[in-house]
Amino acid sequence: MEKRPFFGLRIQVLDDNPFYTTLYKLQLERELLTAYAMHQNHFKISTYTDSKAFLSDLPGIHSIVFLDYNLGTNFTGLDIMDKIKKKTSLAKVYIVTDENNSYILRACLDAGADGIIFKNNELMELSLMVIRQTLNSSDFPYQLNIPRNN
Repeated sequence: MEKRPFFGLRIQVLDDNPFYTTLYKLQLERELLTAYAMHQNHFKISTYTDSKAFLSDLPGIHSIVFLDYNLGTNFTGLDIMDKIKKKTSLAKVYIVTDENNSYILRACLDAGADGIIFKNNELMELSLMVIRQTLNSSDFPYQLNIPRNN
């Protein structure tokens, strides 16, 4: 069977905790279905607990990556940030963390993160804001007939 290209927004979540990635995906699906019901086929959400699987599936199309900072034993989101940026310049990468160390946060931004989202009560609200901003940006190539915020 021929695989059709996906035209829409890929959303990827990389976190070493499978419970967290599943919960995050379910919340994103529910919120996106509510906000963009008629465009539900234009979103593809994938979750990963393994960075190698994540990197092998990283699309060369527009995508948003929600990347956990602490990825397990002596491994951080910074360790794969460069690989993401080399593979695609179209990915928006947001570090998701509960770290509150200004040195770590600065290092994430210096490495190319588009932003930092803290794991707290506002996680989903901020994640959806990032998605809306991406959809409303002038460089997003797929017209989903979503009213643009001006």
